[in-house]
Amino acid sequence: MIRTPIANIKGPRGFQGEQGVPGAPGVNGVPTDSAIAINVETPASETSLAVARVAARVEGPRPLVEPDSSFVFVPAVGHGWANTSTSSFVLQELGGPLSQHFLRFTTAVGSPVGYIQKAGLALDLTQRAFRVWVRLNMHAAHTLKFFAGNTGMTAFFEWTIQSRPDDEASKFVKTGDWTPVILNFADAVVTGAPSRAALTTLRLQTDSNAGSSGTVDLGGISLVPQAHGGVVSLTFDDSWVNHATVAEPIMTAKGYAGTAYTICDAIGSSSSFMTLTQLRQLQNAGWDVAAHASSLDAHATGFDVLTPTQLDAECRKSIGWLTANGFRGSDHLAFPMGRYTPAQARIIDSFFATARTTSGTTQEAIRPSVPSKLRSLYITNTTTVASVTAAIDRCRAEGTWLIICFHQIVTTPSAATHWATADFQAVIDYLALKYMTVLPVSEVVRRRY
Repeated sequence: MIRTPIANIKGPRGFQGEQGVPGAPGVNGVPTDSAIAINVETPASETSLAVARVAARVEGPRPLVEPDSSFVFVPAVGHGWANTSTSSFVLQELGGPLSQHFLRFTTAVGSPVGYIQKAGLALDLTQRAFRVWVRLNMHAAHTLKFFAGNTGMTAFFEWTIQSRPDDEASKFVKTGDWTPVILNFADAVVTGAPSRAALTTLRLQTDSNAGSSGTVDLGGISLVPQAHGGVVSLTFDDSWVNHATVAEPIMTAKGYAGTAYTICDAIGSSSSFMTLTQLRQLQNAGWDVAAHASSLDAHATGFDVLTPTQLDAECRKSIGWLTANGFRGSDHLAFPMGRYTPAQARIIDSFFATARTTSGTTQEAIRPSVPSKLRSLYITNTTTVASVTAAIDRCRAEGTWLIICFHQIVTTPSAATHWATADFQAVIDYLALKYMTVLPVSEVVRRRY
């Protein structure tokens, strides 16, 4: 009888299991930060919270540079960028995110727009997206755009990275903070008939407030692979009762589960908010029950005014309440009102695997550059069903991660954050019609695509 070896025939790879909490270091071992969080002597009442904090870091933020990214531009002498007459720029030699260099350009006082541009390239963006490292150096710079087009820029793609004018705490790209932004073609406004396979010119543009100048830093540009198919996450803020009584039944009928960002002390506090039983009903239906704020007061205040010590305590309270009540999702957060500072984002990153913002001029990437600053489509009572379904179509075509932020789902909207039940039903029906993948935030992170 002939024996045929089959040991090298592999089946499909399954999902990676959850990583356990790190053990104590060996005799000669040097403990990691996460191991220290477990091994230091903590009061018994804090032990479970310390474990939860380390568990929250298992997924952790991804490296800012994916192994399969390719660089278009890393600042160096002879970089080839040019400025317009309404701006000036200089190559800085220290403090870049990718190398010691970065480009800094400043708009002229009183000039509405300034930009820097690099021509003579030969870029093929088929099945790829841009990743651009940017930083605001002066608060006056508020509208930030990126362009990619042909020679002469008569045909081009245009992305608005940021358009919110004056609210620093809610900005996605903040003053003094390097932010790598993935720009999917789903979000590009097209002028003329540019070819993704033959792009020759790149441009970074900003404007400033009247009577002032704006300064923006460019730290590098790379290309990253485009994902396939796209995924949608439906997220719900503030623990309103209609999340359980209206949204969940509509979603469950289609087999969808969402992410509930929870204000802990709101639960059971009045008929406007969910009870603990209703919140568990969501988890039993497959939802994430994640963190938003420990209290209504903390939510109303916002994180941007908290000291590091206060924010640390706030995070511990939310994680402690969620874990004590048996909820999954305590390693994910939504910033109250979308407000935070760069320093606070770093603190949040030590507690949570992801943090969702309310910034949404561009859709998120399935493999986000900064998991602690997830972009979202923020729904208000002026948001149309057509605009949401158009975003879903772009997500499907370009393989993005569309995170939608809802507040109250009501029959007749009467406040800015209300959305009509009929409109919500229409969007859920459209997701099903298009066979979209709809997953809670934690599941998108876990699958890693």
